[in-house]
Amino acid sequence: MKLPFTSFYFYLGLISLLLITSITFNEDNFASAQLVAETFDEPIDYKFGVGLFDVGEIDLSTGSYEVTFWLSIKTENGNFTEYMPQLYFVNGHISDRSNLYITDNWYNERIQGTFFTPMDFHMFPFAEVDLDIIIEFSQTSIELATFSVDEVLSYTFEKHNIPGWIIVDEKYSTTTQGYFELGSFPSYIASYTIETPFLSSFLVGIFPIFVIGALAVVTFFYDPPTGFAQKGQIIATLVVATLFFQVLGQMSQLPALEYLTLQDKLFAVVYSVLLFSIIETFTQRKFGGREHKETGEKISKTFHYLLPIVIIGIFLILWNF
Repeated sequence: MKLPFTSFYFYLGLISLLLITSITFNEDNFASAQLVAETFDEPIDYKFGVGLFDVGEIDLSTGSYEVTFWLSIKTENGNFTEYMPQLYFVNGHISDRSNLYITDNWYNERIQGTFFTPMDFHMFPFAEVDLDIIIEFSQTSIELATFSVDEVLSYTFEKHNIPGWIIVDEKYSTTTQGYFELGSFPSYIASYTIETPFLSSFLVGIFPIFVIGALAVVTFFYDPPTGFAQKGQIIATLVVATLFFQVLGQMSQLPALEYLTLQDKLFAVVYSVLLFSIIETFTQRKFGGREHKETGEKISKTFHYLLPIVIIGIFLILWNF
């Protein structure tokens, strides 16, 4: 007995079925393409709006931030029920989409995702951070669509939530992005500038450096009655405290940078004072001491005069880095 799938007629029927399915699929594709072509006889104007609802975790080390917002799009010469362009979020990936509402001329959806933007930390811990949301239509160039900003639909919720940060500015704009031979595509950009409150940034990121720096200066002018060993122990303790605070306060938050932050420059001044104290201590021990008291006093006065120059000079040199 021969099995059915070994028969010549079985394979002939299978091939015929595949051909019919392929023809039907191609006809459907052709019909869809024809509909899209008719839809884009002239560029369709889309008015965009983003309503920022919530900003979750902001990771300064990776330049990422979690955002929840409402995306609204309006059009007068298009029809979302007939053709809805595919949304492309240029600088992020979406984790959740909900509350979708579509009519002929209106699109509204709640979107949550993680976005990425290069961040500038020159003035850290007082640095301002820009949170951008960049949206395009996939495979929809400027010949097919134009973007504009809807000022009414572009806003921030009054009860928005950004723990530890405040919004100082928000901007909404449209631009054109070129992709080499693929052409140019319209883009909508919602940008929010945030910063941490000044007082908390100062108390956490700057004030401890001032305290350690003040102790370093006091140690420099301190003449211990028990000799140079005690002064050396104090300097070593301050060096360890400075290193610990720098690692704990900054390196755990920021990535490796090609430039110095404001906090780095203040740390450099503190290290300079400590290093200057070490040099002064060893110089006193070698050329001064009890046997050469006058020489020791001259060395001490010289270093005391040079200290302000060293502090100002180091800070000015590092200011442009």
